[in-house]
Amino acid sequence: MSENLLDRLEGYVDEVSSRVQNLEGENAELKSRIDELQGELEELRRESLAKGQDIENLRNERLELRSRVKRIRENITTLEGKELTL
Repeated sequence: MSENLLDRLEGYVDEVSSRVQNLEGENAELKSRIDELQGELEELRRESLAKGQDIENLRNERLELRSRVKRIRENITTLEGKELTL
């Protein structure tokens, strides 16, 4: 009877050992994947920051262009007004 129990215990230990090895392998794969994803995330963050800066630069350029066009239109209106008084 004790031989049978030892056989069963040995079977359980072998099974648990096998599962632990499998889990360790999966864990290593998952850690590797996490590292890959963190690298990709960091790259996406850098790209996002760069694009955000590009958008901000374009907005500033647009505001500058609007301001310049407004001044040009005001100057044209002033010149048209002076032309009419001549």
